[in-house]
Amino acid sequence: MSRQNVELVRRLNEVYNERGFEGDSRDLFDPEFVWDMSRMEVPESVSYSGLPGLRNFLDTWNDGFAAEHVEVEEITDAGDQVVVAIHHTGRGRASGIEVDQRYAMIWTVRAGRAVRMDMYPTREQALQAAELFKVDPEAPPGKPNQDEPVLEPQAISPRSRRSPGSESACKSGA
Repeated sequence: MSRQNVELVRRLNEVYNERGFEGDSRDLFDPEFVWDMSRMEVPESVSYSGLPGLRNFLDTWNDGFAAEHVEVEEITDAGDQVVVAIHHTGRGRASGIEVDQRYAMIWTVRAGRAVRMDMYPTREQALQAAELFKVDPEAPPGKPNQDEPVLEPQAISPRSRRSPGSESACKSGA
């Protein structure tokens, strides 16, 4: 099921960039979906619950930007979770300030629907939260195994080319 989860998260990123959260795309989300930005240092660093909460966040967020785009830099399949490294660019509507930042998301998927999105300031924090990133507290800084992500072939670049039906680009979770 994890390959389908990765494809669902790719689709959710497309929906976000298209601002197409109405109609059929609502079926991509569980009715009790949670959008959690509480780990971020932004004014909207709270958790939103349910589809009305998600819609409220998106409306407020979109009002603040004259232009905005999120690019998936890396997707890591973690079974019922998908870790996504994001490059976010945009321009503030009122301020004109350019935004260029990176952060990460953990999407939790059940029964073919997104049930949760947890945002993290860094890719490493998201990988650690998904238990794919192990830190040896005994290792001195700069030594091997210190802050090294434990990634197997399930880490997928969005630029990866896969032929239809190829299983090699996405390793199924246990």
